[in-house]
Amino acid sequence: MAASILAKRSVEDRTAMFTKMRATFSKLTPSKIVKASAQQIQVQFPTADGEAQGTFTFDFESDAPYKIAGLGVELDMGR
Repeated sequence: MAASILAKRSVEDRTAMFTKMRATFSKLTPSKIVKASAQQIQVQFPTADGEAQGTFTFDFESDAPYKIAGLGVELDMGR
């Protein structure tokens, strides 16, 4: 992760977010690559109960070593 993204949330906040995502998605098994470029990739993962899909968007820095500069998760309950 890029230093800029780590600075936006405390370790405790990041840990809480990871714990919540782990409970929602369990094991991340990709079901579809929605978009892929040098600066961004979007991947869909089913939730642990199989009732929904989550789209994870990873934004990357433009300079090597290409650390993650942004991470977003959208949950689609209308699966």
